[in-house]
Amino acid sequence: MIPAILVLSVLFLLFVLVSYCLFYFACVRVYTLSDEPAGTWKKYADRIYDCRKWLRDHTTEKIECTSFDGLKLISLFVPAENPKGTIIVMHGYRSRSDMDFVPEVEFLNGLGYNLLVVMQRSHDESEGKYITFGVKERFDCKMWAEYVAKRFGNEQDIFLSGISMGAATVLMASGLDLPSNVRGIIADCGFTSAWEIVKRVGKKDMHLPCFPFVYGVNFFAKRLAKFDLKEYSTLDAMKLNRLPILFIHGDADDFVPITMTMQNYKACKAPKELLVIRGAAHATSYLSDTELCQKAILDFVNQYAVNK
Repeated sequence: MIPAILVLSVLFLLFVLVSYCLFYFACVRVYTLSDEPAGTWKKYADRIYDCRKWLRDHTTEKIECTSFDGLKLISLFVPAENPKGTIIVMHGYRSRSDMDFVPEVEFLNGLGYNLLVVMQRSHDESEGKYITFGVKERFDCKMWAEYVAKRFGNEQDIFLSGISMGAATVLMASGLDLPSNVRGIIADCGFTSAWEIVKRVGKKDMHLPCFPFVYGVNFFAKRLAKFDLKEYSTLDAMKLNRLPILFIHGDADDFVPITMTMQNYKACKAPKELLVIRGAAHATSYLSDTELCQKAILDFVNQYAVNK
């Protein structure tokens, strides 16, 4: 008969191994990402390639800034002629600056705004080993907003816009002390917290229960990546936010459920608008119904911009 202590030891080691693997899958940087659209973006590949070329042709400089914890972070700068202000755009989880957000950049620039296309920490050319789902990234967003305000002055408007994890990032940043000329936020399919999205993916894709495995992930997150999955959430930020927010989400999103945007929308006490795109999968609302998204974004920016 196998001693109980041996069985418990094997189960504990299995728990540690699975938890670490899930942490590694969720939080550790992947240094080589495919430049070919896959998953929900695959059918829009031709549009993404065209928009990527436009971004490459209209980028005039790469900007480097140092994060609060010493990482060199990179953004692409796309100028506008006689700009009204700057829109800071932040891509999603394990994506790139020229992937999930790139279909929108020409349209946003055409509204008369400079673009700061951020390469999120632990992605693209920016430094970093660990992805923290907006917890640390929110401070990066604040840093870029402060950079823009310092470079162009407080008389020009700033808008923050993000998709997926980028949306969670800009929403979390709204709880910080941002420059006074930040006028509003566009949040497309953002999740609520690191804890909730890791729990969902663990259950949906790996069939792992929250207890004990997400707790195990959090152990490694705190010890190695120096953040807590429960440390901060978009719902925490909504208690402090005073900026207008345009929430966008596709109702066929099976990665970040639309219920998370509905939670954010309900928690937001500032002026807010909600656009649900019928049939749109994760991070494809703009691609799925470009005309409707453009109208909503244009109306939102025009409503809250000081420089018309």
